[in-house]
Amino acid sequence: MVPNVRRGRGRHHGDDAAVPVRLREVAITSEGSSSSTVAAVQSRLLSDASSLIRIRSANPPGRERPVAEWLADRLEGIADGVSVEEIAEGRANLVATFEFGPGPTFLLCSHSDVVPVQDEGQWDPVVHDGRLIGRGACDAKGAVAAMIEACERLAERRGELRGTLILACVADEESDAEGVLALVSHGLLADAAIIGEPTSNIAVLSSRGAVRLAVRFHGRAAHASSPSQGVNAIYGAARFILAMESLDAELIARGSMGSCAATVVDGGSKLNVVPEVCTVHVDRRLGPGETSAAAVCEIESRLSRVADEAPGLAYELSPAGITVEAFDLGADLTFTTGLLSALGQPSPGPIFRAVSDAPHLIAAGIPTAILGPGSLDTAHSNSEFVDVQDLEVAADLYERVALAYLGRAGPHGTPVVSTGR
Repeated sequence: MVPNVRRGRGRHHGDDAAVPVRLREVAITSEGSSSSTVAAVQSRLLSDASSLIRIRSANPPGRERPVAEWLADRLEGIADGVSVEEIAEGRANLVATFEFGPGPTFLLCSHSDVVPVQDEGQWDPVVHDGRLIGRGACDAKGAVAAMIEACERLAERRGELRGTLILACVADEESDAEGVLALVSHGLLADAAIIGEPTSNIAVLSSRGAVRLAVRFHGRAAHASSPSQGVNAIYGAARFILAMESLDAELIARGSMGSCAATVVDGGSKLNVVPEVCTVHVDRRLGPGETSAAAVCEIESRLSRVADEAPGLAYELSPAGITVEAFDLGADLTFTTGLLSALGQPSPGPIFRAVSDAPHLIAAGIPTAILGPGSLDTAHSNSEFVDVQDLEVAADLYERVALAYLGRAGPHGTPVVSTGR
């Protein structure tokens, strides 16, 4: 990782820096706020989110560095330290730190990359009927804008806070999570975190995982006028695809939150040649309680049966992307009970059905919840949008959680409760 440090004063940690504390209840309301104040907040949020949407950061190929550079300029003079950290050519994370003295470290994290678009017009954000429309509006540049707003407010309340607040906007969430993995591998220190993803502003404590596999079938080529002289790799792939359809039905019957789908097929070389090779990609989603190892074994068992039924057919099974384990953080951890209390949320939201960077932070020992504006129902779609009001609510919620975690309990910053995770 090649850092390009814009500005920084260094971190200030006391002896209690690594001691997580219970979130305390903090009320943040808009009551009494003037219409001009609300309008100013909305204007900032729309300006930031729109600027981010305009920056083309489709993954593939990535090229998220311009987003990181824009964020560095936006946060210069607000954060105590701003750093653009390159993870590959043209790809970078943005890390901003806000230092409030000794105490715990809280991380707000989202991502800068988006999925590709067919219509280039989606790079031009439009506000219509109370919605901000454009690629990345809800996944997840709207969340990034809301986090900026929350951090800016928190920076103005330094006297009420202790510890360190980190804002990270990482690359490559939509593919192999190279951005968040770079943060973790280079020593990211945090006691708790929020990942900004579209959850309709409901805190989520569990998520599906994913295993992506490539199965390359090998048959024997022959002239298409004599197909029996060959072994058709596409026929083998077709049987396997049907087996994956059957597996998905079995998962539903079991009541599993997992799923299985064949998603990409590539085979054949010429119209008059029995295909020798065909590759099938499989996307296997994992529900809480399922492991990637068990899921791969189950797929390989069915794959072996397909090969046994087709003499002369061979196959190779290999990973086709990063594997992400499912997780269920549970509502009874110190962090999660405090989080729900601070948000006024009686119970966690439904399982996050997509994959995010949260499992990688959890694997690094950082309790992490998922929370953000917008809905997965419109993410990645041609009509992706986020309600403007949801951006405002998200900024309030991020501020509320950070205040609850980093807020001083008394004149000397004594934690409300010193405890483990």
